[in-house]
Amino acid sequence: MAEFTERQKEIIEHALRLIAAHGIEKLTYRNMAIDLGITEPAFYRHFGNKTEILMGILVRFDGLRKQLFRDIRTQITDSLKAIEAIFTKHLGLFQNNPALVTLLFPEEIRQGRKELEAKVQEMMSFGVQQITAMIDEGIERGQIRQDIDPQQLALMISGSLRLIVRRWRLNGYPDDLENQGARFWQTLSTLIRGPEILPASEINHLCT
Repeated sequence: MAEFTERQKEIIEHALRLIAAHGIEKLTYRNMAIDLGITEPAFYRHFGNKTEILMGILVRFDGLRKQLFRDIRTQITDSLKAIEAIFTKHLGLFQNNPALVTLLFPEEIRQGRKELEAKVQEMMSFGVQQITAMIDEGIERGQIRQDIDPQQLALMISGSLRLIVRRWRLNGYPDDLENQGARFWQTLSTLIRGPEILPASEINHLCT
C-alpha cells in the first residue's frame, strides 16, 4: 500500500465523505479547506490538484483490495469459499465507502483524466487475474467444475459484482448490498460447482 502522511489520509477520508454526501462536483479545495480548517494554499503541500486526490483514493482502495486477496488466499484453502469471500468482502468495502462507487463506475467521472482511467483498468485486470488463478486452483482440487473456462468465469464474477454495485447505487444506496450479494452468490456458486460436485440432497432439491 502506498505510504501517505497522516494529513493526506485525513484529506482522502474527508474527500470520500464529501463525494458520498454531495457528489464529486463538490470535491473542491475550497469546500475541503472550510471543513478541515486549513487554507486552500495548504492543500498544495499534500495534493497538487483534484486529480491527485482522486488518485490517492484509488491507491488506498487498491492497497486494501490487494491485502484482501493476500489474506484470503492465505487463510482459505477451499477455492470456492475463497472466491465467495472475495466477492462478499468487496461488497462490504463498497457498503462502507459508497463514494468509491461514484469514482470507480461512471465513466464520465474519469473523463479526461487518463491516469485515473489507467489506474482503474489496472485494478480491474488485477482482480480478474487473481480470481482466474483461484478458479484454476479450484478446478485442480475438484472444488469447481472442469467444463468451464477460468478466465471467462472470472470475467462473469467481476462483471456481476459491478452490476450489483451499480444497481445498488441507482437504488439510492440501501443497506442490504451485502445481502443482495449473498443471494446472488448462492445461485452463481451452484452453477460453478455443477451437479457432479453438489451433495445428493442438493441435486434432489434442484431437480424437484
